[in-house]
Formats: sequence, C-alpha cells, structure tokens
Amino acid sequence: MLHGPLTFVLLVAFAVFGSQLQRTLALRGLRIPAFDGPIWILLGVVLGGSVAGVFPEDVLAVLHAVVLMGLAWIGLVFGMQIDRTVIRRLQPWHRTIGFFLPIGVGAILAGVAFGLGLKPIMAFGLAAIGMVSSGESLDAISRSRPPADRSAARLLRMLAAFSGIPAMAVFGMASVVWCPVSIMSGGRVPGWHLLLGLTGVGVITGYALMVLIRGLSDGLQLLTVIAGITTLIAGSAAVLGISPLPAAAVAGAVVINRCVFPHRLLKAAHTIERPLLVAMLVLVGASLTGLAFSWRVFLILTVVRFVSMVSAGAVLSHSAQRQDVGLTTSFLGIGLVGQGPLALGIAVALAGILSRSPGMLEATAAAIVVNQVVAEAWLRRSLFPPTVSGGKTT
Repeated sequence: MLHGPLTFVLLVAFAVFGSQLQRTLALRGLRIPAFDGPIWILLGVVLGGSVAGVFPEDVLAVLHAVVLMGLAWIGLVFGMQIDRTVIRRLQPWHRTIGFFLPIGVGAILAGVAFGLGLKPIMAFGLAAIGMVSSGESLDAISRSRPPADRSAARLLRMLAAFSGIPAMAVFGMASVVWCPVSIMSGGRVPGWHLLLGLTGVGVITGYALMVLIRGLSDGLQLLTVIAGITTLIAGSAAVLGISPLPAAAVAGAVVINRCVFPHRLLKAAHTIERPLLVAMLVLVGASLTGLAFSWRVFLILTVVRFVSMVSAGAVLSHSAQRQDVGLTTSFLGIGLVGQGPLALGIAVALAGILSRSPGMLEATAAAIVVNQVVAEAWLRRSLFPPTVSGGKTT
C-alpha cells in the first residue's frame, strides 16, 4: 500500500495519462457510452484498499490538499460559465424555467429526505446534488449525428447549464449554516458570518485573478496564475472551515463578468480540467470501501429524482406549448437525469462536511452512474434515434 508522496505521484500519473488516453480515443471516435466518468471511479475502486490495496482506505484524508484543489478548480471553471451577457440574451421564459425548474426538483428531494429522517445538512446537500444536470452526454452524441428535435436539444442544454447556479447557491448556504465551525462554536460563529466570508473570499480572489492576468497571453502563464489563485481559495476555505467549491464559483463568476477578455482564461482552465477530474474520480473510487451503503440516499437520488425530473419535464412541455415552442419529444425530463462533475464535486464536499456519514459517498457515486446510464440510453433512443440510409442503420 502506498502512502504520502508516492500516492500523490501515482494519482498525478493516472490523471495525466488517463485524460490523454480518453482524449485520444474521443478524437478517433471511440467512446464507451455513459462511462466517460464512471470508468475512472471503477478504476479507483479496483486500486482502493478494499480490492488491490494500492491506495489507502483513507485516501481522501491523506490527499486532502488535492481534494481541496480539485473542488476549487471545479468551482472556478463552473463559475466562469455564469456569463451575465449570455443570460441576458435569453428570453424571460428561458430564464424562469432555468432557475425554478431545478429549485422545484430540489425542494421535492429535500422534503423526502426530511421525511426519511435525514439531518438538515444531508437533506439540503442531497437536494443540491439532485438539482444538477449535465449536458455532457448530449454534446458527445451530437458530435456524431444531429438531434431529431433541435428545440428539445437546445432546451436541455440550457437547463443543464442553468441547473448548477441554484444548486451551488443551496449547497453554499447549507455548507456554512451547518458547517463544523458553526456547530462546534455553539452558535458563537453564526452561519451568515461564514457566508459573508465565503462570498468575500470568492470576490477578492476573483478580482485578484483579473489583475494578475492582465497582459498575459501565454497559456502556461495563465495556468500558473489560475493554479495559484485556486490554491489560495482552497487554503482560505480550509482555514474558515468551509468548502472551497462555492467560494471558487463566486471567483469564477466575478472573472467572467468583469474581465475584458475572459474566454482565453476559460480556455486555459479547460486544458487542466480533465486531468483534475480524472484524479477526483479515481480518489472517490479508491475511498469507497463497500462496507456501508446508504439505500435511502441512493433511492432519493435515483427513484425520487427520476420521478421529479419526469414531472418537471411534463410541466416544461406544457409551458413550452403555451409559449409556442415546438417540442416533438416526449418525457423530456429524462434527458435531465444525467449528472456530471459538479454533482460529484458537491458530493465529495458534502462528505468532507459529514465526517460521520457511512455509505453516503458510495450511494451518491452509484446514483450518479445509474443516472448517467439512464439519461444517455434515453437520449440515444428518443432524441438521437438511429437513421436509416441506404439500408444501413447509423
């Protein structure tokens, strides 16, 4: 079993070579449906202490600094996608359903979690995870063939992009109200103080990043500055006892909306996003012991969430008809069931807050895999049906 620096070196090797292998296969048109992310979780399980024993069982604690950096980077990249100019170009109806549809789903999940006796931080954390949808599968399939219903595809992309905003807001507020610092202080450190601290860290580091990147055009220089700011966010959040994920999202939003040429920064950040994501997925897989599994969490994030998404899709279709938006696809909500790195990042951050939550991370990882498989299967069958040309099916 490896420890300390050797564990870190092996993780970096998997992150770099794994992401490069995945990129090379994608360029050649080779891709395992619905398993871009879960396959790295599976690799982590195999290498973890419960199977091969390459990584220690407490790998998340051993590499806590790497986890904080990964969460900060995920939050920063997500925040850079909250472009106010893009949001303003949308029609009022799109903005309304983009914000309130995931909030409705989250409210249902939180209510069911409370009804099953889960703690408030767990209930709101699961609601935030369940609110997140991903458009990765939609984008991956659309590279090979066009969607049969372009209006539905555009709506799904927009909703997937919007869903992270209210989800991050819910998790950010829950993480400071019920964080260990607030609880252990006996209320002497109110949650709103920590919320101000979280927002302050994001705003200050966001403006600092804007100042530092002025005049820089080289990709390596930009990456160096981004890595430094990400480290600062992760360290500041650790000192305050809060998650770096929402703080970094605030910083990213500041940069994308206040910087003169922000897209070069986003392009530079994307170059290292995949290696960090692979590292996070392997870490999550290696930390899964299999000794505990929370069926309540799994059912909330699969069955309850699936029903909620289908119901939300029905409301969306009805509203689209009133807005004269032509949709020919049925059960549109199933297309929102898939989840991506932001949902996994919130789950890892939630596990860090809940030190005594056996089986939560295992159940969440399994639910994300199931949701991804279900969403991609529906997309391929309903939104991207195979076309018949010359007697051949493509």
